[in-house]
Amino acid sequence: MSSQLDPQALAAFVDDSVFAQMSGKLGADASPKKNLFVAWMLVDYPNKATLQLEASQREIHGLIRVEIRRAYGHTRVSRPLAQTIAAKTVKDLLAKFVPEARSGTPKLDENEMKRIAEAFTKGRYLGEAHLDLAQYLRDCWKAYTPTKYKAPCVVVVQSSGFGKSRMVRELAIEAQKSALNMKVLYMCARVHESTGFPKATSELRGWLFQEGSEVEDIASRLKTIYVYANKHWADVQKEWLKLFTEKAADTSVKAKLSDETDTLEGDTSTEKNPNGRIVVLVIDEARSLLAEKGGKKNDFRMLRNALRSVNKDIGHRGCIFGVLIDTNSRISDLAPPLLLDPSSRLFDGELASFAPVVLAETMDVHWDQYCEEKQAGEDEDEETKEETQKQQERAQIAMYKRIVTGDASQAWHALCRMGRPMWYSTCPNPADREDVINLAANKLLLSQNAYNKDTMLGVASMLCRLGVRPHSTSALASRATADFMAILAYVNFKREGYVTSYASDPVLALGAMKVWYELKHGLAKYILPQLKNLLLDEALDTGGVGEIGEMVARILLLLAMDTCVMGDKSFSQCYHTIGQFVPVQDFLDVLQGNKERPIYCKGMYNAEDKRPELNKWCSKWDGWYMGFTHFVQLQLEPNEDTLW
Repeated sequence: MSSQLDPQALAAFVDDSVFAQMSGKLGADASPKKNLFVAWMLVDYPNKATLQLEASQREIHGLIRVEIRRAYGHTRVSRPLAQTIAAKTVKDLLAKFVPEARSGTPKLDENEMKRIAEAFTKGRYLGEAHLDLAQYLRDCWKAYTPTKYKAPCVVVVQSSGFGKSRMVRELAIEAQKSALNMKVLYMCARVHESTGFPKATSELRGWLFQEGSEVEDIASRLKTIYVYANKHWADVQKEWLKLFTEKAADTSVKAKLSDETDTLEGDTSTEKNPNGRIVVLVIDEARSLLAEKGGKKNDFRMLRNALRSVNKDIGHRGCIFGVLIDTNSRISDLAPPLLLDPSSRLFDGELASFAPVVLAETMDVHWDQYCEEKQAGEDEDEETKEETQKQQERAQIAMYKRIVTGDASQAWHALCRMGRPMWYSTCPNPADREDVINLAANKLLLSQNAYNKDTMLGVASMLCRLGVRPHSTSALASRATADFMAILAYVNFKREGYVTSYASDPVLALGAMKVWYELKHGLAKYILPQLKNLLLDEALDTGGVGEIGEMVARILLLLAMDTCVMGDKSFSQCYHTIGQFVPVQDFLDVLQGNKERPIYCKGMYNAEDKRPELNKWCSKWDGWYMGFTHFVQLQLEPNEDTLW
């Protein structure tokens, strides 16, 4: 393809791309197709090099955004919709005319990256997951023997938003200042241009997994890492800590390791020292190691074998221990360690893998802190201090009740703390409501801008709101955590069962609502047909006979509630009311329709004379309000308190 670009071709492509997206959003209301540009408006972008400049892309984005609303009408096209379509059009423009510039993964914009970076580095870390990980790694090293375990390696797995990368950074900070006798080397193994945070450490990855490397080559480089850490034990963590946040550290650390030898000096004993120095090699986005390499072992298998080999040489000094992080459970065999179950047996001489760290303890961590802070100011008697777990749950329910029935902005501030820590950490300001809901929708769609009948992306929003999970043995179960934002709860010993769930996560549920309604007719045309296919394939755990009917009822109830809070407005116009309470009678009116229904009794005979009695019964709900965004399993018996 020539580096020169035809302005007329650019203009025609923009018109077609915008019209296709407008049709998807507005249906027939988008017709006819409008001409947004004439060729002279794009003469400032004569070649690929110019089009690749970020400044050019921002200019084109601004032009498209303005012209969309001018051509299609300001009343029909909101600013957020024009913004979304313009961003997608610029991306498609690059893919069409400058395909070599396409990374394959949508980038976070500059403001989003800045916000995520600040949350990652400056936000207060809650909980002790990093300390639990440190203790688990030490316990695994003490238990490790080459005759029992495949490798000194552990996997950290969970869906997006639980703080997996943040946890290992906190471990690195703790290793720098405490007596853990442990150092952490972080590597992010994304193979494409980095679009997330932390950034990809492509230099380090390229050094460790050089083209044509064999197991012994990787083992030699692992040994070099240990040698370097051992020589600079007092201050190496300060240097390595920069790998989480500074792109330049990737180059400098790789250069220093390249200049180091793999020769260990001093103690030559090969006997394992359970209390020796541990260098933790963390590889984030580890699914990239699974890529096959033309008949050769993939990087994952070579790393595992190299870890076995190098620790024989390190001997009495300590070890280098691998930690692989991802949302994809395929990065581990996911079998529990035998020391946790003495009755377990290896199958046909197979070696065991250490149990994965399924990071779930960070769920609701900001909400728990919020409740503790609020309750700290209240008078507590001895009975309260010694209350059982059930009483503590009731106390949190009471706290929730007080919050959601109070000031709306304060209610949102509290709701944002529930669920994954990512929501509140990234968007702690109540004014960021739209941003955090967009982030949740983006996660459900795997960072894609839309979905259609050929994708499964929209289904995640349905499973989330219905509170339905895949059968543990279905193929969908292994994808649910990685692709559909489900929470991994349990993996069985034989590695063919994955128990996932959708816990109470208000922000994720609101993100799912955005997915339902942002694309016109998307729910009816794409999501529900895919849900039907999953039910026919028996991929979903519906709870037994008759439960499909309950799923249908849940969908109807959600649609009725959505109608109550949205009315005739679009979702993007209702951020200030989404999740708020509505009168019970309004909800019942929407559920049964505007037309007054005749009354029938058993046997289907007319009982219109009972209407005054019915109206009297309904009057009991006067002054009552209700609201919900998704379904979850209740842990306590429903009553006036627990239904809040």
